[in-house]
Amino acid sequence: MLASMSAVLRPGGKLVIADCGLQRTRPMRLAFRFVQFADGKEDTQPNADGALPGLMSEAGFHDVREAEMVPTATGSISVYVAHRE
Repeated sequence: MLASMSAVLRPGGKLVIADCGLQRTRPMRLAFRFVQFADGKEDTQPNADGALPGLMSEAGFHDVREAEMVPTATGSISVYVAHRE
């Protein structure tokens, strides 16, 4: 999916993704267990481990960064920003 986004985004374009991200603290990891219970640990653990920025880079995006982290009742949500050259 990320490779497809890179292919259709114009050169110089910006990608912004908000998704569950790295769960940095024990309380956030504990809260995120509710998400894992609902969606399955196998599907959600990569997000909790912070895998998305690396996947974005592998798909050809540059200057990948976490622009913001928002704590919620079910773990943290990260806002990632990346660019296509």
